Amino acid sequence: MKKILLLALLILSNSPVQAHLNPNLTSPILKEIPFDFSQNLPVIEVNIKGNNYRFLFDTAAAHSVVSEHLFTELGLNVIKKQSIADSNNNITQLKVCQIDAMSLNGINFQNKPAVVTALDKSYKIGCLNIDGVFGNDVMKDYFWGIDYKKQIITLTDDKFLFNIPEEAHVIKYNTAKHSFTPKVVLKIDGKKVKNLSFDTGYNKSIFLNKSFISAPLNMESTITYYGSSGEGLFGGAKPKTFYRSMLKNVQIGSLKVNKALATLNDGKPRIR
Repeated sequence: MKKILLLALLILSNSPVQAHLNPNLTSPILKEIPFDFSQNLPVIEVNIKGNNYRFLFDTAAAHSVVSEHLFTELGLNVIKKQSIADSNNNITQLKVCQIDAMSLNGINFQNKPAVVTALDKSYKIGCLNIDGVFGNDVMKDYFWGIDYKKQIITLTDDKFLFNIPEEAHVIKYNTAKHSFTPKVVLKIDGKKVKNLSFDTGYNKSIFLNKSFISAPLNMESTITYYGSSGEGLFGGAKPKTFYRSMLKNVQIGSLKVNKALATLNDGKPRIR
């Protein structure tokens, strides 16, 4: 099923709105939610049991997450245990709890599962000072617009209510079966890079698989270094070799740029 996203205004939706989410509201629904972008990642306030908590708005997170501290503070119930993989493919068996009700600016979400983990044990995630992650398993209930310039997320049940700027660039995207992560196509010197995750929880621009190093791409200023790509929910990845290249003639949707910095290794391609 094809979707559309807009540069600076990202429109997300994967299923019809569920009418039981908030019986006190009638369509159309249109709400604006400010986000903190001080650390180059969108962090929103989620209200649970009358208190506001900081959640990372992560379009590539298949599971919403609450910290161990928040799990204890709210007295949430464990519904099962499940093996969960983070962005570095570290796999850990974790508790899954149920959040009976949470809200964003008056819009309610009911009976949503969330993985429980110690977010403060990851030093990079710990720096965000977040209480949880708002994943795409919850986003699927609505359309979402992300305006990075104004630092506003818009939530609606009718995508035609979005006020789309004339200068916006239109980008089509798809979602895989049983997945709600938006996948886009990137062109580098006319060569397509498919299934690139549009990941708002990632802040390093373009990340490609190293197989593109041998492709006939127009690269310049390529450097090689050894280290870790960063931390996922359960810690860092094993050190490995990376390449950093300045790509030329990059296109995503209707947007064309002459130069774009990319990191390459054996990981899955993604962009933000």
